[in-house]
Amino acid sequence: MLSKATNIIIEYLYLLIGVLIISNFIYLNNEGTIVFADSIENVASARNLLSALIPSEATIFTIVLTASLLTMQLAAQSYSPRVIDIFIKNINNKIIIIIYACTLIYSLILLRIISEINIESLRYLIFISLNLAIFAFLGSILYSFNIINLLKPNTIMDYLSKQITKEALISINYVGDDRDPLQPIIDIMRSSLLKHDYEMIVIALKAIESRIKKILNDRTLTSKDESEIAMKVINKMANFSRISIKSDDSSSSDRTIFSIGFIGVAAAKNCRYNMTGLSIEVLRDLAKDAIEKNNDMSVHSAIFGLSSIGDEEAKNKLTSDSFEDITDIILFFEETGKVAIEKKQLWG
Repeated sequence: MLSKATNIIIEYLYLLIGVLIISNFIYLNNEGTIVFADSIENVASARNLLSALIPSEATIFTIVLTASLLTMQLAAQSYSPRVIDIFIKNINNKIIIIIYACTLIYSLILLRIISEINIESLRYLIFISLNLAIFAFLGSILYSFNIINLLKPNTIMDYLSKQITKEALISINYVGDDRDPLQPIIDIMRSSLLKHDYEMIVIALKAIESRIKKILNDRTLTSKDESEIAMKVINKMANFSRISIKSDDSSSSDRTIFSIGFIGVAAAKNCRYNMTGLSIEVLRDLAKDAIEKNNDMSVHSAIFGLSSIGDEEAKNKLTSDSFEDITDIILFFEETGKVAIEKKQLWG
């Protein structure tokens, strides 16, 4: 399986090959002579052609760069300032800069030494310059499509979620650490919450679920590292859920609580009791917050998450940790059952 960067490079190579084939078909006759050769009668006409070509190449390159900067600004406003790194590190930028740099440098060098070349060779060298200009122009179109694709929520989230690794999470030393791979996703979720963009929140939560599940499946994960990762991940998700509950956004709080339950179940399956225990504790607290706000959807999700974690732990060999977790869940159900009866709520 080729990487995305390799696939992008191959796209540009295919474009270059296509330009050369079509250009040769259009501009070369059966004898291999350039069909517009007669229009380049002397050095002066060749210089005029290059003098017109170089500014147009520079103008298009400037437009492309300006559009890229505007795109980065738009992405920063729509998602989070942290996503700018995605555009800076994107290989499309490097490729388009190299293409235009090579095209302009070639044309400038040719313009500089034009008087030293015989007219026949000059015609073929200008033909190469024209091919490079066409390739650069079409490359800018391909670049634009790739950048637009990069703006899609799924693409952004796919890139950001891949940064969530065991090593990256363990390396976080303090709140607000720039190396925190989870923070850009949380920033996007908060921004989406203000805009009531529920779809983006779901995409973000699914990305987190997938990466944390993969980390939990890693047999080299130590109990100490698991505990550290649990604190950093679950607490961030819990904080977002509390904000959602306070904002009366039941859909967002409900889906976030579901994700915490999902991670708790994944932890229980792998006998990761540190993360399981924290998930249970957080779900209990969030359920209480939701009860106070009469957020029935979130209460139901918390209860469902707790029961799912309890069921999963019951399937495993009973240990002191799992017994304590199951006991906590039962006691919480007893407590919330009384509240449900008092409030006449169906979730009890």
